[in-house]
Amino acid sequence: MYRMLKSKLNEEEKKERKRLMERIRKAKIKSDPVLREQHLRKDRERLAKRKAAGLILTRSQMTAHARRNVQKKNRISARAYYQRKKNKANGARNNPTSVSETNDAESLPKNQDNEPGISQELIGPHSPRLLRQNVRYNSPNFRIDAIVATSSHYLRTSSPLDLSKASPLRTPSISSINSEESTLRPNSPNLDISFNTVKFKQDIKMKFRIYQNVKTQQIHDLRKQLAKANKEKLMYKKRYMRLHQEFKKLKQSNLEVRRIPTKPKNIDLQKQNTTTEILSSICCDIFKVECLQRTCPVCKNRHLNYQEFDNSKDVIYWNWQKIKKNYKKNGVDKIAVNVEKVKITVKPLQLIKIFENNLKTFLTHCKEIKQEAPIVQNLIIISDSPSGQYRNKKIFYIMSQLSIYCSSLTNIIWNYSECGHGKGAPDGVGGLLKRTADRFVAHDGDMNNIDSFVNYLKSAVQGVKISTVEEYEVEEKDWLLPYKFEHISWNIASQTKAKNRIVLRRLSCIEDECMKYVVKCPHGKHLDFHNLSTEHEIKSKPQLSTS
Repeated sequence: MYRMLKSKLNEEEKKERKRLMERIRKAKIKSDPVLREQHLRKDRERLAKRKAAGLILTRSQMTAHARRNVQKKNRISARAYYQRKKNKANGARNNPTSVSETNDAESLPKNQDNEPGISQELIGPHSPRLLRQNVRYNSPNFRIDAIVATSSHYLRTSSPLDLSKASPLRTPSISSINSEESTLRPNSPNLDISFNTVKFKQDIKMKFRIYQNVKTQQIHDLRKQLAKANKEKLMYKKRYMRLHQEFKKLKQSNLEVRRIPTKPKNIDLQKQNTTTEILSSICCDIFKVECLQRTCPVCKNRHLNYQEFDNSKDVIYWNWQKIKKNYKKNGVDKIAVNVEKVKITVKPLQLIKIFENNLKTFLTHCKEIKQEAPIVQNLIIISDSPSGQYRNKKIFYIMSQLSIYCSSLTNIIWNYSECGHGKGAPDGVGGLLKRTADRFVAHDGDMNNIDSFVNYLKSAVQGVKISTVEEYEVEEKDWLLPYKFEHISWNIASQTKAKNRIVLRRLSCIEDECMKYVVKCPHGKHLDFHNLSTEHEIKSKPQLSTS
């Protein structure tokens, strides 16, 4: 006689057996108060150890990324929990328990009289009557579900409240033609026995409740959709507010240019401290094109005057330069180009030569502005809004000095817009140039450097003025700026019209008074005023730029 070998369990069967044993163990612990208390005490000790080791963090101690992960897991767990409850309820509704043997004919009241009633011989443990009764009692919406389950043999119509099954109007007979009731209320429903039958009333109630159930479910679904939309909207709003607070923090990486270097004592080589004084010293008329072109017979031979200096001593100044750095990413060597502020040490004579070379370009730039905008009164600038622009004190100073190059200029508006949004024509120009260059490269064109790129765009796009910005142009602008700038003061409570002042607003105001004058905007867009340095204050301070 051979002994039968046990079949090996697969992984799923092993896991199911393990889960069964775990449920038995937990049920045993719950049933025994002593074991349950020991189990809870061990859980508390493990929780205390994990908290002491720092493995369990509160919401306030978590990072933003960790909080979002915890919230995501909680939402998934809650959704799974409610789905299990729903499936359990649907299973109980669709699979009603069998009627017990005790629920038989003996449990029903017997009909003692000879009146019509339920036959005791037709009722058994699987009687349709008892099954319907069980469905009615075990269903959450037992009345509606019982009516739907037991009324499948009824004739259904397209509308829940269709009364087409009602009997036709009754024609009065000869015997009732002279009846007072038939004369006053002909064809009354109360006189028609078909309207008073139990079947007709049940049919009406069933259709009305089905209609009511359908409409209630539709309203419930709409409420769920609205609640979900509001919840998502609130969730995204809170997330954006948290991100906004994070980005408002000043990081250490953003402090590359956090200070302006001190000016060395031996760098006072010029007597002129402002751009106006520099132009006045070499031009007889700073607004005359011939003087700026250095073709005027009166002032073309003028030069800048420098003070005495010791050429053996070094002069230190700062300059922005592009620096290439090598780094590795995924095992591949790459090169990154960063713009950094570099400290440069030169002799005073070499510094003067650099300034003289940049002066010619500066005069050409002033001449172009004079030729292109001789009678411009309003200047509107549209750009994106990085913090390097609206927090840069140099921009406010440049805006205050533009009237030197264009005497008719009276109003300057600078609109900051989100990158890629709201700038209209500038965005269209950039997109046109980009598509033109892409089309040229797609047709086997070659652009080796910036010069070939600009030359092709100038020939292909005639309606757009394209120019390159050289490094010396940036340097000469820095040289023309004063050394120290005034900080923006946010506590000036002035509402009067004033000169040498900039008004700051959160949004542009198109009203005439707000557009033309430096006043406090009465339309809710005012931030504050910023006082500019006067010509006398600028002259009284050292103004030569070193950065």
